Amino acid sequence: MEMKYLLEEARKEATSEQVQGLMLRIAEAETECSKTRAVNAQQKETIESQKRVITTQDSDLKEAMGELRTLKDSMMNNHETCIKQQAEIAHYMTVVDEQYRKLTELQDELASAQEASYSTQERIEALLMEAEQAQAQA
Repeated sequence: MEMKYLLEEARKEATSEQVQGLMLRIAEAETECSKTRAVNAQQKETIESQKRVITTQDSDLKEAMGELRTLKDSMMNNHETCIKQQAEIAHYMTVVDEQYRKLTELQDELASAQEASYSTQERIEALLMEAEQAQAQA
């Protein structure tokens, strides 16, 4: 009660200058409050805009992650295929090496057979000459 009484007395004693000063301070506070509300509204709009950007980026990121998973799966499949193909190539290289070895053996055998054939041909020619000489003497 005493506080109310003191406030009432203070109002009665307040001069018009004091009232005008208070009114000016109230007007300034209201102006500042309006500015703050405007800034808050702008910040709220900025935040909402940023939320939309983040949502879009999140969606893009999820899509990119899906594409990366697909690429990873594809890469892993390619890797497995590559390993299988390397095993096949190694197998074929072994087959080719074996065939090359056999070919070399056959070439060696052919060379030996050709040498034997030349020797036999030379003996046959020598025997034919002897036979011709013997026939000519007879």
